[in-house]
Amino acid sequence: RTRRSSSRAPGAQPSDPSGDDFGRGRRDGPAGLASLPALPARRAGRPRLDELHAHSVAAQLAVEMARSYAEQAIVEAVKLRRTALEAGALVVLGNALVGLRRLAPARVELDRAMGLYATLGLRDGVGTALTSYGRLLRLAGRTGEAERQLVRAVEIAEELSARRTEAYARAEMGLLLAQEGRANEAVVEIRQAGELGAEIGDARLGAMAGVAASVAYLARGQERDTIGAQAAALGAADLAAEMRFRDLEAAARCLLARAYLRLGDGARAVAQIEAAAELRMEVGFCEFEEWMLLGRCEVLGSAEAIAQTRERLRLIGSVVGDDALRASYFAHGPAVAEITSRF
Repeated sequence: RTRRSSSRAPGAQPSDPSGDDFGRGRRDGPAGLASLPALPARRAGRPRLDELHAHSVAAQLAVEMARSYAEQAIVEAVKLRRTALEAGALVVLGNALVGLRRLAPARVELDRAMGLYATLGLRDGVGTALTSYGRLLRLAGRTGEAERQLVRAVEIAEELSARRTEAYARAEMGLLLAQEGRANEAVVEIRQAGELGAEIGDARLGAMAGVAASVAYLARGQERDTIGAQAAALGAADLAAEMRFRDLEAAARCLLARAYLRLGDGARAVAQIEAAAELRMEVGFCEFEEWMLLGRCEVLGSAEAIAQTRERLRLIGSVVGDDALRASYFAHGPAVAEITSRF
């Protein structure tokens, strides 16, 4: 299957395919983020649950700022009758809410965005919104629906030669396929996403593809795949560190820790988990939160780490949305079922 003829679509990321990520995982984000309350000082040793919660609250404040920015944009767009701007702001807001797993309100915003784009006949906007919607459904554990949305996103992107949208849709599809245990298919999609990212010079997508590749290789489970996961995660961590994508660096180091553990290097595994925890404290919340929680349980294996993970999942579940979304998240969300069944 060649890149331009694939029937599937991947890729979303902590950032919005339309280009505005509200500085999540970056120190050079919007100036407004500088006004957030100071976070508690870090102590030596592993972060406690109350510290994780404090940093999570800070991340939620950042999303509230995203909501404020988007709502201001919407007001201005309505005044100026710029419906496309309004739709773009809704996608940005929806992505921010998805990042914090506020899936029910995110769904409302993304539905509105898709409706506006469709009314305007802006198919490139529809493709972007579909990618974000597929990401939401993947995280909610509704993988069948997610795949349908991402297939549509890739088809639209291919027709319009919208390479960036196609790349993120393919990366998201790769994560979805890995989540479903279809690792071989996942690797194909992620490789295509990485190639597109290189063509358009998108460094964040490059790091994202490396993280996604590591997830897929670990899902295959063979020793040579573990070596592949190690290489992919190391490359992603280096690139993310260079570009200051702290959220992706945290995820990459956590996956690197899992690879080291499988290769029998427990000391390196623990070191990478600790480095990931420090980065996780910086960003407050991570796009790959559930995979990171799984890594902590696998590598540390302590009663404290497992208790923290269970409480963290409980907190996430409390904001996901309605009972149906919560049920699908715990049954089929990324890494969630594995965590609950193993730990």
